[in-house]
Amino acid sequence: MAVRTFEVPINPGTLRLDADERWAEEAQGLLAHLASLPTEQLDGLTVDIGWSVLSVGSDFRLRGPAMSSNEEELIDDLSAHLAAMVGQARTLSLLAIPGTTIRYNEDITVEHDALEAESVYIKRTGWTEDSSGWHLGPLTAEASEHIHLERRAAYEIVEAFPALLDFLVLPEDYLVGLVGGQVDAVFNDQGARVMGPGGTPRLEAHPALLEIAANDLGLTEPEAIAYSLYRPDHGYFLVWREDPAAMIALHPNGEQLQLDGLLGPDDFEKLWVRGDRTPRGYSL
Repeated sequence: MAVRTFEVPINPGTLRLDADERWAEEAQGLLAHLASLPTEQLDGLTVDIGWSVLSVGSDFRLRGPAMSSNEEELIDDLSAHLAAMVGQARTLSLLAIPGTTIRYNEDITVEHDALEAESVYIKRTGWTEDSSGWHLGPLTAEASEHIHLERRAAYEIVEAFPALLDFLVLPEDYLVGLVGGQVDAVFNDQGARVMGPGGTPRLEAHPALLEIAANDLGLTEPEAIAYSLYRPDHGYFLVWREDPAAMIALHPNGEQLQLDGLLGPDDFEKLWVRGDRTPRGYSL
């Protein structure tokens, strides 16, 4: 992919935004929104996207901070800013929770040996005085006798662990574990594992869906979790019972599909795509 300039005409002039082609939909949507505003409001207008604040220059080009130690520097290429906006919003959507924003230049407390560790955790605490509340440390079996802390800007932590970017918007008491630079698990404020490797949602992230699956299939909640699968293409959780055979798919938006019998996940998906999603309690 290459960086391109997205444009939308305004009166007078042209509103512009530079970004990687992969963010075309987001770039065009943002420009369309700005173009709907009176032109006289655009010069100097700021757009808060949580991770950073973008601004429209006198030349009607949207720019963002360079995310470096030079906080005054602005850049044209907004790829990194749009990536943060989209990725963080996606994480919150998958977990169906409100987030807590973090600026790219907010501090994260770091244990000195964490940046070189193979396995680390990062947890958001309630201590936010002069910091984001996030704390990064190594995942070790034993606590070190001497913990030396430093502060690093959030963008520096993302440079060291790029996979973390999408998860830094999680609220207080959430914890993310990384192994080999990749997200291994996410735990919520109750200590439940709500995401697995790569940030794949788990049924525990949606207690209401878990309860429905367990009740409808006559399973315990741990059994429903064990016999569940997330289908990312369509956003539903598939849960099954072997004896007597039955399956149910539940989407956080309320849609569901129940089947007496067992099908492979791909065959079940064909039923879902066909539109046979039914109210609770209806069996095909």
